[in-house]
Amino acid sequence: MNISIRRFAVIGLLSAVMAGLMAGSALAATPTPTTSAATGVGVSTATLNGSIQTAGLQTLWQFQYGTSTSYGKTTTANSIPAAGSTVIVATSLTGLKPSTKYHFRLVVQTGKGTSTYPIVVTVSGDKTFTTKSSGKVTLSTTTLAIKKGSTSLGLKCSSPVTCKGKLTLSARIKVGTKHQNITFGSKSFTIKSNKKSTLKLKISGKGLAALRKAHDPLLKVNLLIKFSSLQPTISKTITLLL
Repeated sequence: MNISIRRFAVIGLLSAVMAGLMAGSALAATPTPTTSAATGVGVSTATLNGSIQTAGLQTLWQFQYGTSTSYGKTTTANSIPAAGSTVIVATSLTGLKPSTKYHFRLVVQTGKGTSTYPIVVTVSGDKTFTTKSSGKVTLSTTTLAIKKGSTSLGLKCSSPVTCKGKLTLSARIKVGTKHQNITFGSKSFTIKSNKKSTLKLKISGKGLAALRKAHDPLLKVNLLIKFSSLQPTISKTITLLL
């Protein structure tokens, strides 16, 4: 375990809170923080764990975390009363990105900021965890038929969270001697986790007119799905049956 001790430069918000908390005796020892494995790791959540050997001192602690060893984010500071025992600590995180590796470490502080009782910050070793994948929307078919100006798509939300997004059908097709970029239609959807849904999409008037003039009865179109939460954009080529 790589443990370093340095002057207060790591968790600035602790300095003001620490004043007046320490007992009136010189620091004979410093607390020792240790990071433990993260638990409860989900798509956007995790719990950071650690322990602190307090050395009998009033101690402030918090976790630093981020997508690199530069961290960049901190949890709320907490205090431990003067005691001689090892204290288990934990903090829950929310709002994390899916399929992302995070670094974290435990930081503790003692002292009053005076020459007699200087502020000392002790940092634990680095640990990592990776959030779970958010999953994706899958299609039940690769061929769509237009009937009465509409087409239907079977979708499944293969995700531990609700899939919310917008589906768009578009293509570059040849009409006469020229090619045109056509958007046939788009529609928003919400599908619960691991559920199926049939999305009925109305084809635009411009799209229908272009399709009537197209030479190929089996038209390849681009299916673009953009999500409003968590899942990445999906782009796939399918066949539109005229």
